[in-house]
Amino acid sequence: LLAPQVGLRVRSVVIAGGRPERARDCRTLVEACWSSVRLEIACEGRAAMLVGLPDEVESAASCLSSMRELHLEVPERLGWRIVGKAGAEARRLQDESRVLNLWVNQHFQGVSRVEAFGVPDAIAQLEHLLSIRHAFRRLEVPQHIARRIIGKGGSGIRMLETDTGASVFVNSQAVSAAQACTVELIGELAAVEKALQWLKCRSTPQARVEVPRRIIGVVIGRSGAGVKDIEASTGAWLQVDTASEPCGVDIFGESDAVCRARTLLEEVLDRHASESVELHGEALQCLMARGGAILRDIQAASGAQLRIDQARNGGPAAAELAGSRSEVEAAGALLRQLEGQRCRQVTLPWYAAVHLAGQQGAGWRDLEARSGAAVWTSGQGEQTMVEVSGPSEAVEAAVAEIHRHTTVQNLPVAEGAVAHIIGKGGATIRGVQANSGAMVQIVESSVRLCGSPEACGKAVEQIQAILEAVCPGGDHAPLVALP
Repeated sequence: LLAPQVGLRVRSVVIAGGRPERARDCRTLVEACWSSVRLEIACEGRAAMLVGLPDEVESAASCLSSMRELHLEVPERLGWRIVGKAGAEARRLQDESRVLNLWVNQHFQGVSRVEAFGVPDAIAQLEHLLSIRHAFRRLEVPQHIARRIIGKGGSGIRMLETDTGASVFVNSQAVSAAQACTVELIGELAAVEKALQWLKCRSTPQARVEVPRRIIGVVIGRSGAGVKDIEASTGAWLQVDTASEPCGVDIFGESDAVCRARTLLEEVLDRHASESVELHGEALQCLMARGGAILRDIQAASGAQLRIDQARNGGPAAAELAGSRSEVEAAGALLRQLEGQRCRQVTLPWYAAVHLAGQQGAGWRDLEARSGAAVWTSGQGEQTMVEVSGPSEAVEAAVAEIHRHTTVQNLPVAEGAVAHIIGKGGATIRGVQANSGAMVQIVESSVRLCGSPEACGKAVEQIQAILEAVCPGGDHAPLVALP
């Protein structure tokens, strides 16, 4: 009542937060900034009365009305960091932000409560300082990644903290329980972001390289030596997945390290490449012709290893190729040249094969040159197997020529005439063979001829002439081949 009479003004204000400690903070602020103003606390700290010069009262009232509170719940570890040693960090934050007060209260279940009170600019400054000096991030990582983050005896965590400057905490109970693990990062914002980026690169695969199951052991190496060597030389982490088909290698790490690891893995794949080439038509017979000589030739020419798989659930057979990438490609190209090739087998009496072979196999070489097909023989007792392979037209031409030059005729002769056909030291029979081009053999009481029809006909004429010369005008029946 007296204040207006002496030129003073009285004004009531509501205290933000409505607690006695907030009101006491406001009293300290008012008395420090406005010398004529006094603040009386009312309603248990929820309101206050300002008394003083009109201008200063209005200014103080405007300031108190703008007061606001800050309430933050942070992990317990971060709360202790904000407090600092003997409260030094909390006092530093309060001084730099110019908030009226800053409290850090330990709450429950590992949570701390940060409370502050002050003008809006001070609260905003405090929030900014907390965000850049006391950042916090949490990341869920797979159990096997958490083990690698920890490292042997915690060496991984120590290295990460040294490289980034952030504090790293891993839930070790989740690691032992084979669950997804939580990794907490605390520190300055730049350090925390750097550590978070490092963890993200290693918590999810950045690339995956598929590896055939037959060479996954080569990638892993003895006791994991192959994987460890790649990790040591690139800085990336590798996780081998043998449950999928084909197997896979997941690569974790930064982009440069991932690229280097991928390159090394692809080099391993290039050195141990594989391919399956289906063999259609008579390609398999052509490949295995000449006792497998063509298969061996392809292996020698390309350097790749070939394995024939004929058990393919009713499908066509296939050639499984293994070797370096270039070797496999070369072998595949040679195998594909067998497409459209044919392979025929002809069974001949041994003497017919001998006749066709000629001296030191010259007959077979001439046949190959004339027809363009490849010819290979294998003996089977009284029979000889002749395999002819190559383009369809060449094979047909070679087979037709083989049949034409292996006509066999058996001519019965009198026992006394055999010696005359043979001649002294076999000279006569050799002459018949040379002049006719047919093979002539004496088998018991008959003469066996083998050759083309023309050659056999000439041989018959010459033998008939020999018999006529021995017994001129004799009663000789014409030579007729036995059925």
